[in-house]
Amino acid sequence: MKTIFLTIFDGAISKNILRTDVYRMLCRHYRLIIFVPEAKLEYYKQAFVHPNVVFEVSPPPSRGEFEKRFNALSLHSLHTETVRRKILNYYARDKNLVSLSYKFLLWQLGRFHFVHRIMRFAYALVPDTSFEAYFEQYRPDAVFVPNMISNEDYRLIKAARKRGILTIGMPKSWDNLTTKSFFNILPDWVIVQNRIMADEVADLFEVPRHTISVVGYPQFDIYADKSHLISRDDFCKKLGLDPAKQILVYAAAGHELAPHDEEVLRGLIHSIEGDAAIREKLQVLVRPHPKYNFRADEFQNIPFLIVDRPGILPGNKRGHWEFLDEDVDHLMNTLNHADVLVTTLSTLNLEGAYFDRPLVSIAFDGDTHVDPRSSVLRYYSYNHVQPLMVSGGVMVAHSFEELFRQITAYLESPTLHAEGRKRIVSALVEPSDGKAGERVAKYIIEKVGL
Repeated sequence: MKTIFLTIFDGAISKNILRTDVYRMLCRHYRLIIFVPEAKLEYYKQAFVHPNVVFEVSPPPSRGEFEKRFNALSLHSLHTETVRRKILNYYARDKNLVSLSYKFLLWQLGRFHFVHRIMRFAYALVPDTSFEAYFEQYRPDAVFVPNMISNEDYRLIKAARKRGILTIGMPKSWDNLTTKSFFNILPDWVIVQNRIMADEVADLFEVPRHTISVVGYPQFDIYADKSHLISRDDFCKKLGLDPAKQILVYAAAGHELAPHDEEVLRGLIHSIEGDAAIREKLQVLVRPHPKYNFRADEFQNIPFLIVDRPGILPGNKRGHWEFLDEDVDHLMNTLNHADVLVTTLSTLNLEGAYFDRPLVSIAFDGDTHVDPRSSVLRYYSYNHVQPLMVSGGVMVAHSFEELFRQITAYLESPTLHAEGRKRIVSALVEPSDGKAGERVAKYIIEKVGL
């Protein structure tokens, strides 16, 4: 039986891989050595028991300072509008003109592909021995890294390349390619979720087109299986909601992404309380991001509002979150029964469009005056969201008044912008036939062999 090394960087990748057909198919055919964060090692060992699977702790880099500095280089030399906005946000916070100038110089140099080629060459030259013992112990036949922007993934590819071992990479999500890194080192083969990402990999990173495969989102596969849906009555009973009332799902982004999230939600609550007709027919289901902090205690004892935080925390930090299978089912049912979905440019927009749910996105910071360089409004200039913005399938709220008006418009006319939501699915979600995980596994089997 052949052996594959695999990395699980965080809960999102665990959800994408370990709870999909990717894992279920691969562990039938291969011995999988899966590298995970130390804080969650015991959790993974207990949650994913299989005779062909071994979990190991991701080792720290042998040259930690070098990796840290090079990761900063790879971010700031990614010549995208997203990174330019990030650099301006850094400056708005630290007011360090020297740092700003240095980062912008890297960003300008990053427009030239030869600069990236030189940097990748330099990165490959610097040895890293952190995975040496594991390669000697397990003798892998291939490496599969389903993140492509983490230090662990780069070091693992570097170690595999040194030994002439096959490498396959897959970005974690639709937003990673233009926001995180220019890929410090390239795998032999690349799997992506949609056609736009395939273009980005080819154009930004000079990856040959014939090495790129478009497969869809394995984590969305469950949405094609309607057997996981429960009735509206059962869904509402589970959460203490009223099935006769409409449901507004407020996907709170959390302090790290939207520091004034609670302020916006308080303003929305105030608008609902001030409109008797809306208050009588609407209830709010607040779903905080599992990774980020959200002050749920501020929203107790509001009769038409319930906070529903998903996932579990097997580690000791919020970033150690994990989804159980029932959390995945619950998300599917939440999307299916939502009457309006409010986010701050979350990936849930893609999933909401899949379920044809009206989408409203927040582009303001409550009543607080925020430097434009740090406002949530900056996200709407990011590269990866442009197909979302031009789709005509999302309404963007720039004030409390707009937010409430857009929500009420959708409550009255849920089919409004349905064609735009179809365009979102076509551009950013497809292929969406429920077989993405199977395609990923079959692609790996084809390249690795049995």
